[in-house]
Amino acid sequence: MKRYVLIDFKRRAESLMLIENLIQKLNSIEDSNPPEFWNTYIQLWRPRLSLMMNYSFNLEILNELDSITFEEALFIMLGINPKVLLQDGLNNWSIRNPSYKKEKGFAPVVEDSIKDFEIYKVLDRKFHQQKIMTHEFIDWSKENNHIKEDKVLLRDLNKSPYGEELAMKIYLALSSEDLISGRFEQLWEWNAKWNLLKELAIKLNLSGITKTKNLYANITSYINYYGSTELRKQSQDSYKPGEKSTSPDDIKLDRVIRRLK
Repeated sequence: MKRYVLIDFKRRAESLMLIENLIQKLNSIEDSNPPEFWNTYIQLWRPRLSLMMNYSFNLEILNELDSITFEEALFIMLGINPKVLLQDGLNNWSIRNPSYKKEKGFAPVVEDSIKDFEIYKVLDRKFHQQKIMTHEFIDWSKENNHIKEDKVLLRDLNKSPYGEELAMKIYLALSSEDLISGRFEQLWEWNAKWNLLKELAIKLNLSGITKTKNLYANITSYINYYGSTELRKQSQDSYKPGEKSTSPDDIKLDRVIRRLK
């Protein structure tokens, strides 16, 4: 059985932050001008966002089903576990035809904003039907460098720059936040944006958890890095020392660092 992994997780942070920011804006609308439909809409999306943020990402669904829904394909591209769509609150949700009571002044702002994402537009043009054959989705995703077949890579345990005791502590901390997947003896799969992996290497060193000049070479001794550019050249736009992190994955990383100190 083949196992697949998402190549780039940058859309995950973008989509989750978008939804979180929209909910906050709707809260302010409700506070100043509280029609009941906005409160109902907010109460629907808060638990949905929580599910989307907290479910560990994987692509097991591609081995389990002969066909997937358009929404499941979209969630895969956004770096959100498509299995959240089986949970209460999302199991009858449709991005193309959201079923909300039509009231004057109301618009499904979360759905409309997701539809503005380029990947939504690409998927919508490529897959017109609601049901997508899984093998067709896999072939298209691989051809366009969205997913790749996961071939298990074992670490060289004799070349462990952090030492295996510290490596295990880092592994457990990252695993607890679902930032990595895979067994300890493997090269771990990174489940967030590549620039966050760069942040991890920097923060480990700045906090004194690791002490090395080879930040990026050392971290990739443990984590399977296959970005399109060298890790050291990844954007540092979300790493600003002294500034409070706000994205869900940044917050997870901060918790990892605090746990390891």
